[in-house]
Amino acid sequence: MSSLSENPPPKGIPFLEFTWHLKKDILELCEPPELIKLSLVSKRCKKIVGSCQRFPLLIDITMDQEFKIFIFNPRKITSSFTWLLGNYVTVKRNPHFSFENVFPTRIESSLNKNTSHDETSEFQTHCSRRGSACLRSTLSHLSEIFPNFKVRIIDVNAKLWDSSVFGAMDMNKIMECVQKTRMLQIDAEFINREMIHLMEKVKCTRRLYCKAENTMGCILNGTLQCSDWIVAENFRWFDAEQFQDLHCQLMRLVKTRITTRNVEDLIIKWRNSEDQLGKGVKNIKFIDVQIHGGVQNFGFSRVGAQPKGSVERPNEFTEFNCDYDFTNAFDIIHPDGTLASLKVVEVLDRVMFVVWNR
Repeated sequence: MSSLSENPPPKGIPFLEFTWHLKKDILELCEPPELIKLSLVSKRCKKIVGSCQRFPLLIDITMDQEFKIFIFNPRKITSSFTWLLGNYVTVKRNPHFSFENVFPTRIESSLNKNTSHDETSEFQTHCSRRGSACLRSTLSHLSEIFPNFKVRIIDVNAKLWDSSVFGAMDMNKIMECVQKTRMLQIDAEFINREMIHLMEKVKCTRRLYCKAENTMGCILNGTLQCSDWIVAENFRWFDAEQFQDLHCQLMRLVKTRITTRNVEDLIIKWRNSEDQLGKGVKNIKFIDVQIHGGVQNFGFSRVGAQPKGSVERPNEFTEFNCDYDFTNAFDIIHPDGTLASLKVVEVLDRVMFVVWNR
């Protein structure tokens, strides 16, 4: 009877010996989790996986108590999964702990709160690096095997960051494979240079939520291109001269550098615009902005505002879980007949502008 030493098992990966057409057929039957595991076997496997064009996946990037990426497959919800890169609590308890040295393996499916009703798998990643380097390398890996991936959400909780644990937060490097995201959420004690780099590097196309207590004097170089809404509890990092270029549908901005003149210029731009409804500056539906320097000198006549007239309109507008009273607000009528209302609240230094009939 032959011993194992006399007949050693064949070396290599059988998959690599198949013809290209057979490999392609196999890859087309694989789910995203299986493709990722195969791509991590070797550089050659990664190249083969990346060479097959497929429909784009959506990903959510979370930098919170866990560094993780949720990969969403819109064509087959059940093949969506979470790639866990590290856990903040675990690391803080053991300062010498590196992120789990566990090769990505499918574990028991569990309900994912992000999808509310879909079961997803979870992976842990093999990485001896700290969190920021691990996230960077993972995004780079995904861009090679899923070159058409699109970022749906970036959620950043900078309050938990500890550079001794997670590594230096160089956003230009971490996000070098990410050009844009549909939604950006930032929760931080202050907006520092790296948060500015994140907003400059990654274009937020729909929704921005920014919660910060201070801005450290940092200013965003450029404007924002969000189409749906912007909510900022401290907006001093935004250059007020760029305010009239904000064409976002809904905006609630607190602690700003924006003056009455900046708001007047935006309303005049809206009033004179020939854009179609929902395009350009006429995408604006509602603005609630806290004014730097007070609202006492707001130029109602300059923007063409008149006391409420005979035109019938609503008196209340509800958004951001608030009811805004426009009963005694001034009205502005666009040449195309679109009606808007303007309200100034001196005790709060707030200006509110709403477009009624779009």
